[in-house]
Amino acid sequence: MERRLVPTHYTLRNRKSTTHVLRNWYLEGSVSGSDWTILDARIYNSDSDQQNAVLENEFKVLQKPGGAMTFQIDTEIYRMLGMEGFRLFRIVQVGKNTN
Repeated sequence: MERRLVPTHYTLRNRKSTTHVLRNWYLEGSVSGSDWTILDARIYNSDSDQQNAVLENEFKVLQKPGGAMTFQIDTEIYRMLGMEGFRLFRIVQVGKNTN
């Protein structure tokens, strides 16, 4: 039986350092491991000042040594894709980190 997950949240934890902290990323899901779907994107310095303020507050938590932050996934994406979940997940860095 193939099991699939439909996550609603995910958590990232920083190592015990304030340097080289992840700042721009995608959370992706896949059934096969070859085709990936972006479930959440965190891109700092967007065109929206309001969005930048929210992301900057999240980043301050992650930048603390051992800091962790939980992020919500907009579950509407599952309905839009007609998906019943994913088997594999990955975080992809898509821009500079703090160093």
